[in-house]
Amino acid sequence: MNQDFYNNFHKLTHRSKKIINPHNFTYRNTLKIIEKYLKKNNEILDIGCGSGAIDLLLGSRGFSVLGIDVSNKAIIECNKSAENLGLSKLCKFTDSNFEKFNIEKKFDLIICSEVLEHIQNDEKAILKIKSLLKPDGILIVSVPSINAPLHKLGLTNKFDQRVGHLRRYDEKILKNLFTKNKLTILEIKKTEGI
Repeated sequence: MNQDFYNNFHKLTHRSKKIINPHNFTYRNTLKIIEKYLKKNNEILDIGCGSGAIDLLLGSRGFSVLGIDVSNKAIIECNKSAENLGLSKLCKFTDSNFEKFNIEKKFDLIICSEVLEHIQNDEKAILKIKSLLKPDGILIVSVPSINAPLHKLGLTNKFDQRVGHLRRYDEKILKNLFTKNKLTILEIKKTEGI
């Protein structure tokens, strides 16, 4: 993952002045899934946290969250947001390329939303994520679909290139990736429409 590329991608990312609404159009589907698996005292890792919007919402609810992103520009803004919103004790942010990320801690819940498609070796990434999960931990993943109508029409190629997508996934590819690495799939939710 190229830090300069993602710093440029996040050049318009600025500190949050308020917590997002759980029904926010951008995050609503992911938040619905996260909500189902949250338990009291969960410690959460968000891989590729971007602007930190999800993490700040979870922190505002009392959860301990560590957000990482390859963009140090995004992380600077995340830390400013956490400080401005009084959440810097619960929400910690660090810039790190996930492939080089090292921590001894294990997490109850790991969020990997719109990230796997940016990582060169997604299987190696899944194994690393698995090593960071507690034995009964939950991993929530979202990825762009190869079956999305706009993609099937060939209308996402420039977008995928612009945002650094290396691939898209379908249900079979994802199932294989997880089962091959001995992760149990609890549910799959498709949102392939516009």
